[in-house]
Amino acid sequence: MPEIDHIRKPKPLRLWDTYAFPAVYFALLGAIFLILYLASLWKHA
Repeated sequence: MPEIDHIRKPKPLRLWDTYAFPAVYFALLGAIFLILYLASLWKHA
């Protein structure tokens, strides 16, 4: 099957694919919580 060869990637790229999505997800989640936290502080000030 030629598709399997196409899916195969070098190891660094595969590591990036493995860890990039959770890292970006948690970074966005942390940024959202930080913005909400700063907004609540701003309202109380």
